[in-house]
Amino acid sequence: MFKNSIVRPVLLSFIVLIGLSQKATSQKVVITTSPATAKIYVDGRLRGTGSYTVGVGKNTCATVEVKEDGYLSEVRSYCKKRGYDAPPKTDFIQLKLDEALSPATIALTSTPQTAKIYVNGVAMGTGSLQLTVPYDECLTVEVKEEGYVGESRTYCKKKGQGQPPKSDYFKMQPDESYTSSIQSDIANKELVLNVKPDRTKEEAWKIVVQAILGKFDVLEMNDEKSGYLRTSWIGVTFKANTVRMRVIVKQATEDPLSYKIKFVSESSGRSGTAFSADEQFAAFGRILKTYDGFLDEITTKLKN
Repeated sequence: MFKNSIVRPVLLSFIVLIGLSQKATSQKVVITTSPATAKIYVDGRLRGTGSYTVGVGKNTCATVEVKEDGYLSEVRSYCKKRGYDAPPKTDFIQLKLDEALSPATIALTSTPQTAKIYVNGVAMGTGSLQLTVPYDECLTVEVKEEGYVGESRTYCKKKGQGQPPKSDYFKMQPDESYTSSIQSDIANKELVLNVKPDRTKEEAWKIVVQAILGKFDVLEMNDEKSGYLRTSWIGVTFKANTVRMRVIVKQATEDPLSYKIKFVSESSGRSGTAFSADEQFAAFGRILKTYDGFLDEITTKLKN
């Protein structure tokens, strides 16, 4: 009984001394990180964010890994062992951006410089644009200008895909539907055709029909009595557009005799549209060059 009462305090003191000895021989390393939101793992366990003090015991090593989304992780080991450099008292770990995960920046330019640049359908610039593509996203760029064929390209910044270019150039091609037509203030408007005073209605109507058949092959409607005429649609399909036209004539007044003529000009904005697909066409403020001067021709014939 007497012996045990002596041995226990001595043993307890010995254990405490060992613990104190180990603590006294450990090395503290104060770690700070950039960015300050980086997470600090010690031997695989999360210990802090932005800063943490690591204790490296005698004859041991501590492995520190610093991680943050969008950055390259960094691993460092601190050892309190013979043959190793002593751990530093402080260590600053600055992570490098992971270019594979960071946004991509693309310098976009176009010819002509008046072209409008749309990103996912929203107008963002004219002629040039500094485009930023976020990681794990795709952006669709459309470049448009009246008289030119529009262009569309998609840029993606996603893991496993090639990097977007640092710059891209849009050289727009002329739209043939524009080079084959002329801007006209007579398109889609009713215009008056005056008839020579001594000319009968039958004579005038014959002149109208013959003149129109010289340009349009088929009359969809021809009613001399009511003075109404409408041609079938005719048109041209281009690489990037479809243009259709028809002429409508109707009697305006009886005495003096006069008519109204309308050159209906429409385009679909895409190639190969059926001329009968009414819902795909919209007013086109231009006249195909084939019909340039036709109004003057029919006006002169009715007046003389």
